[in-house]
Amino acid sequence: MCTTLEMCDSGNVGGLGVPVDVSAGGAATERNFELTPGGGFSGTVVEAGSGQAVTSGSITVYQIMNGAVFPTTTVSVDTQGYYSATALAPGRYVATFRSMSHPSVTHGGRVCRGLGCTDAELLADLPIQVGNTTVTGQDFQATRGGTIRAAVTDAGGTVVGTDTSSGS
Repeated sequence: MCTTLEMCDSGNVGGLGVPVDVSAGGAATERNFELTPGGGFSGTVVEAGSGQAVTSGSITVYQIMNGAVFPTTTVSVDTQGYYSATALAPGRYVATFRSMSHPSVTHGGRVCRGLGCTDAELLADLPIQVGNTTVTGQDFQATRGGTIRAAVTDAGGTVVGTDTSSGS
């Protein structure tokens, strides 16, 4: 049996093929391989509530295999809020959106805290089934992160400085 990590001859029943042995410096001739073009998914990222396009940030795509998630690719959101993840092998995927002003959110709407989503949060999300075409309409709704305002005081309680930080 041939796995996806090996080069295989497609002449085997079931399409799994048989391994092709090639020694170092050698060659294997008269072997035919069929590559599938893969598929993908695309959509837009909008602000929850207003529906306005989020014009910066990135989508990270994870493939689900054997009950685990594996980062596959990261694509940028354009100035219209559009993204497209292409050339993905057929399978099940989950995705997250993140930007400097928005916390991570999954395709299914789960907001993740901290540095991003955990594997458990990703596995609990709505999977996107990818075949050999691009699945459209895989949209995200993002919510802006909070704002922290701080004041620095001296020992007597007099404010000597302030700072504001916004983001995720």
